[in-house]
Amino acid sequence: VAAMGSTGYLSDNPSVSDSTADYAAKLCQDIEFGGYSDWFLPSLDELNEIYENLYLRGLGGYFSTTMYWSSTENYSNSSYFQRFSTGIQYDTYKSWDEKVRPVRSF
Repeated sequence: VAAMGSTGYLSDNPSVSDSTADYAAKLCQDIEFGGYSDWFLPSLDELNEIYENLYLRGLGGYFSTTMYWSSTENYSNSSYFQRFSTGIQYDTYKSWDEKVRPVRSF
């Protein structure tokens, strides 16, 4: 969010001018829930800890079995996500529309 500001780009191609204010890291930073406003997008390792220690044990409330974005980037135009139905981690283009699971430090 510090690098991208209020608008994230959907493509790293300079000839494409698509941008959005609704990108994963910013959505997590902007959320206010349960009286807290210090949420962030977890890294791939943090997301895997959530998968192993909460999801697989039936803890932590509702989880989708689909994919959750992480803050871990692969290239300038791709990031990693984790599929909670299988635990498999992938990387893909940042323009994909997937879920986010904001977290807080503890």
